[in-house]
Amino acid sequence: MGSNPQPHAPTESEIRSELDRVLRSREFAGAERLSRFLRFVVDRTLSGDREGLKESIIGIEVFDRNSGYDPKSEPIVRTEARRLRSKLDEYYDQTGRGYSIRISVPKGGYVAAFDARPQPILLPRSEPPSAESPALISKRPLRRGLLIGGLLVTIAFVAVIVFWFHRPGLVRTDPILRTITSYPGLQREPALSPDGSQVAFVWGGERNDNADIYVAMTSGGAPRRITSDPLADEYPAWSPDGSQIAFVRDNHWLMVANPLGGDERRVTSAYTTRLSWTKDGKRIIFSDWLPPGGRLVIYEVELASGARRQITTPASEAPGDVSPDLSPDGRDVGFLRCAGASCDVYSINVEGGPLRRITNDNCRFHG
Repeated sequence: MGSNPQPHAPTESEIRSELDRVLRSREFAGAERLSRFLRFVVDRTLSGDREGLKESIIGIEVFDRNSGYDPKSEPIVRTEARRLRSKLDEYYDQTGRGYSIRISVPKGGYVAAFDARPQPILLPRSEPPSAESPALISKRPLRRGLLIGGLLVTIAFVAVIVFWFHRPGLVRTDPILRTITSYPGLQREPALSPDGSQVAFVWGGERNDNADIYVAMTSGGAPRRITSDPLADEYPAWSPDGSQIAFVRDNHWLMVANPLGGDERRVTSAYTTRLSWTKDGKRIIFSDWLPPGGRLVIYEVELASGARRQITTPASEAPGDVSPDLSPDGRDVGFLRCAGASCDVYSINVEGGPLRRITNDNCRFHG
């Protein structure tokens, strides 16, 4: 009497229920690649297929690598495994701390482990577990997650010869594909400068140890490092006149910097997702959490004053709105409205008005 009950070995049904909770959580919402990775290792572990959990097979099945790819020269599985372990720790420190089963991927391999706890830990009333309500997208900084979102591949950036459709006597030519970056590791999230002469992108550097903003000439040559903060920098976006680059630091701050490096300035808080400048270069459209820690919404911030204006108002049950992109005429903003990991494309006038739903697929979107 008085002793804690011994934990029982989780059944497959209990494990799969916990997996579904994890994938619906705010920590994993929007993290498609990590969600796919976790589901794969859990499925293979439960089926007893240890051979299917080799690094080379995971690279092909989860990360869409070709059958002949070399894990030693492209360690994407190991990199993403570190992110997955960190994300699971984050989940069980927060949303999942009240559940009686813990899913993990121990270091040294990719076989999942399922540990039962002696008894459930009660959650505070402010954070009740719910298997029915959609999860919120995590707003915790991804300090070790240097390769967020998107397809992680070496950039083969496309420079297109302009088509002159209406000038007589000119022959239409085919686009020319030219490699701009081929540095060690992964280069991602490319943003072309307004004049097309430069591309800003995210790179972990020679040692792939920190995500920073770099700029390279589209004609080739060595990259120029723009940021060097130990925190991760993501989603570069050029101002219309090419004099500034905006980006999100540490999943927390909207920053602007000089394309030549330095002169960094913190503008406001922001969620790590796409940024879009207004045509006059005085404001930036971005996504951030609706205080106090509620849904993600689309905002506009004035650079001179830091004043913010809310543009969208997502439904109470939705995780929120992300990836804003201003239309060429500057009148409308397109964005993703997500519920868990399922999203659709919407648009709205930047000054307000009726919301227009563009797609009705309830799936994952990128770009």
